[in-house]
Amino acid sequence: LTAIEDRLTNPNIIADEDDLNYEPRLDHDFAYLAAIVASGDAKPTPSSTEYFGVLDKRLAAIEADFETLVQTDVAAFNRDVEAAGIPPVVAAPKLPQS
Repeated sequence: LTAIEDRLTNPNIIADEDDLNYEPRLDHDFAYLAAIVASGDAKPTPSSTEYFGVLDKRLAAIEADFETLVQTDVAAFNRDVEAAGIPPVVAAPKLPQS
């Protein structure tokens, strides 16, 4: 799971200047694109739209890897802990939106 997280975000980046010392990940790319798009009063440029497509594909690949991990490694871990009488790992329930 840490390997998946590291592809999405760099947990070493805590303050604004930390991205000078630690490589930003996909979250920074999306934030940067959002800032560029929000800076204008017009619709996003074709290059912004194209870059969003690139980022979206990268995110989809990470999501697919995460789903594979959940279906294989986490499922195997849950079988092992269930055999040991320990509650399985499950996703936290989504909170209702207000």
